[in-house]
This record gives sequence, C-alpha cells and structure tokens, in this order.
Amino acid sequence: MLNENASKEEMLKNVERSTQNALNALTQFEKSLIQGRFKEGINSYQVLCNTLLGQKIWSSDKDNQAINDNFEKIAATAKNIVDILQPYVESLEKLTNVDGDLIFEHIPTENTGNQQGKNEVKENDESRLMQIISSSPKKQITYTKLRSSLGWDRKKLDTTLNALTKRNNKVSITQKNSRKMVSLL
Repeated sequence: MLNENASKEEMLKNVERSTQNALNALTQFEKSLIQGRFKEGINSYQVLCNTLLGQKIWSSDKDNQAINDNFEKIAATAKNIVDILQPYVESLEKLTNVDGDLIFEHIPTENTGNQQGKNEVKENDESRLMQIISSSPKKQITYTKLRSSLGWDRKKLDTTLNALTKRNNKVSITQKNSRKMVSLL
C-alpha cells in the first residue's frame, strides 16, 4: 500500500510539473504575441484582405499577367501561413476546455487487427464528415473549417474525401479564390 501511495504521489508531482511547464510555455507564447503586437495587426490584415479581394474582382477581366501572378503568389503565401498557424489554433482550441469537464472522443487506431473494424471506422468517418457538410449553409464548407471541425490531420481528411468522391460522387472539392471548398452534390 505504501508503494502504491508513493507512486500516486510521484505521478501527481509529475503532472503538477508538467502542467506548470505547459503553463510557462503557453504564457511565453502569449507574451510573444502581445509583444509582437500580433492582436493589433488584425485590423490591418482585415483591411489588406478586403482591399485585395476588391482589387481581384476589379482586375479579373483585365488580363494582366503580372497582377495574376501576384495574386497566385499571395494565395500560396496565405495558404502557407494558414498551414503554419492552423495546427496551433486547433491545439489551443482543444485546451480552452481543460478547466471544466472533458469529453473524450474515441479515436480508433489504424492497427485494429481486423478488416471489418477498419471498414466500420471508415464508414463512421465518412458519415461524420457528411453530417458536418450537410449542416453547413448551402451544404458547403471550407476545407480548413471542415478539418478543424473534425479534428483530423490533412492525410485523414484527404483520404476520406478522395474515397467519397471516387466511390459515390456525393462530395465535390472546388477552389474558390484561394479557398478550397467541400460541397455536397
């Protein structure tokens, strides 16, 4: 009994140290965003975005290759920035509820050992994906929002979307301006 209590105490101390280290890291990250005036820059980026969207609309029929090239590079750079920031946002969103009761979702592993189990997981994944898209306005959602809603990595979402588009043509993936859109057909 003494060893069991000692190991529980050690575990509690480890969790206490771990959570303090996580708090220190998150606090430092928050401070660096504040010191870098990250929040103050939001308005500037919103104005920039709206200006560029207006310029894209205005110039869309002007046939200017330099402008078109710039918009392609802007879209690619914006996508790269989203790819960098999105995992941070997704992880931090999950942490916003750790001060209350947690609800854990069962995440099956790929190594289930039987093919029937794998197929059930895939069908469940597809069903969940379809449900999220169908509950979106106009039965359409951005790829990024869909991925965030599902909590999946890119590989899993791409694999599931490819299976759906090839097998039953119920899902369409299109590019609208610089956004990848997923729609029900």
